[in-house]
Amino acid sequence: MATLPLIFSTALSGGVPQQLLSQLEPNTPPAEPSAWPLAPGYWLVLMAVLVMACLIAYLWYRGRHWRHIQQHLARIKRLAEPNAELHQLLRWLLITHLSAPKSMDEQALAEKITATLGTLPEWVNGHYQADKSSDINWAEVKTLLQHWKKEARL
Repeated sequence: MATLPLIFSTALSGGVPQQLLSQLEPNTPPAEPSAWPLAPGYWLVLMAVLVMACLIAYLWYRGRHWRHIQQHLARIKRLAEPNAELHQLLRWLLITHLSAPKSMDEQALAEKITATLGTLPEWVNGHYQADKSSDINWAEVKTLLQHWKKEARL
């Protein structure tokens, strides 16, 4: 059998190196990893969620006027005489979102509708007629509102 070097034989026999080993402190486990600060991947996920939440909130906030207009339009459609209410809704839309002057008269409203649709529908000033029998073409109203929605970026 081969002979052990001197250092190993002394350590096994309880010499000086054994005394040195007994003076060493035992290994301590490392500290538990902290949850803070977050790892870079978690920061990316957190930022993506935050950006998506802000985008959804912005789009919802931006669409609130259009939802308001749609609610009023649905209410107007249920009325027996919707001409005057529709006229007010269209004026309100032009004044608040398309920078029309607040003193906008019926002629200016008719010109804006004509410029948008290409023709002046008979229902535009139907609430001024005595018989008020002009039926509203709701497809034209929808087209008109869609054009103004794009123009106002609602």
